[in-house]
Amino acid sequence: MVVQDLPQVLQIEAEAYPSPWSERIFLDCLSRRDQGYLCRTLQSKNNRVAGYAIVTLVLEECELVNFCLHRDVRGQGLGHHWLRQVVSFVREQGACQIFLEVREGNTAAQRVYLEGGFSEIGRRKGYYPASLPIATRSPGLVAREDALIFGLMLS
Repeated sequence: MVVQDLPQVLQIEAEAYPSPWSERIFLDCLSRRDQGYLCRTLQSKNNRVAGYAIVTLVLEECELVNFCLHRDVRGQGLGHHWLRQVVSFVREQGACQIFLEVREGNTAAQRVYLEGGFSEIGRRKGYYPASLPIATRSPGLVAREDALIFGLMLS
């Protein structure tokens, strides 16, 4: 991933998540490569960004902090392919294990991770902000969604 990819990455991010990352967060990740941030893009046949992944690698432990595909390529098996590529890449970088968090309600992503060899190893209660329909909101109420923690041993 390079700075020139960010307009496409930000569009994918905004379409995919209820609380998308800002441009500043992506720029911060790109600027911290020397601190273990690895940012990759998946290019489509027409040289557009079809997906992206951001991982942090500290010693032998990796965290997949952002993994996303463009909505037009979801449901075609590309998620499995992209995940295999990312796992292979971090293994080549020396990672022995990889972790990630996924929204409890994101069953499509959970399926990709489980089929990719990951196992659910924990839960973070109320980790993600969640959207509630306007009619169910109360003043001061902040809806939260649990994060499921997945892990994969690479060695």
